[in-house]
Amino acid sequence: MITIPYAVPNGYSIRIVPSLASYNIPGHAYCNLESNLYNPLYTYSTSAIIVSRFGPLTLGTVITCNFNLYINTLALFRVATYIDTDVKITTFNSAKYLYAS
Repeated sequence: MITIPYAVPNGYSIRIVPSLASYNIPGHAYCNLESNLYNPLYTYSTSAIIVSRFGPLTLGTVITCNFNLYINTLALFRVATYIDTDVKITTFNSAKYLYAS
């Protein structure tokens, strides 16, 4: 669950990155964007899920994301999330994102 700390304009994306102890299973992600009626695009790789085309979000919007992970360790793992422009999220080469946790 992500509570949006800033107003997010159109053209931004969310990158969901599980730790190295796991990987996502493509085709099983879904993000509930509260009452916003968007049809987001989900792009999968073995290291991340990128959610795009969801339009602007207001401050305080709560996004709940469900996805399947294969966890290949008994150690703890974490899932990090990032929000920024499509270019920064896709290339994943910025030192500072609009939102990172």
